[in-house]
Amino acid sequence: MFGNPYFSEQLKYYVLPQIVDHYGSPTKILILPFTFDKDEKDYQPIFSLVLIYETDGFLAQYLFPNEVNGINYYGCPSKTAYISIVAWNTKTNPALEKMVQHVGGLGISHLTYPYFKALEDVTTMQKGDFVQSFLNMSEDTCITTPIDKWP
Repeated sequence: MFGNPYFSEQLKYYVLPQIVDHYGSPTKILILPFTFDKDEKDYQPIFSLVLIYETDGFLAQYLFPNEVNGINYYGCPSKTAYISIVAWNTKTNPALEKMVQHVGGLGISHLTYPYFKALEDVTTMQKGDFVQSFLNMSEDTCITTPIDKWP
């Protein structure tokens, strides 16, 4: 049933500020502003943010709209419409490339993984800045990245 209050209550544990508050700084932060052909029937550009917690054995992906502002892509996690979590056994510590094979739907997968880039390589944010910004995020807390850094 859509709008189930129990589901909504449980979902709040997985929103970005809760994950950052509980687990702290991720091992890696990857992003990819997806750009699709605007002539496609269901054109909907998305921005993928992936937090990787290697020592805790999981990744969390947040998908939200990818928007354009002049020479930049930007996405605001407060508009997240899709969350995916993938967990693994920390004793075996599999390669991330293998773990993303378990993600279904949009965003990171074994096909798109090579196109993701580290947050600090394509934005002005470092991991510490990210944690501080998104721990107490508001509607206008967004990630901005130059269009020319992406294929």
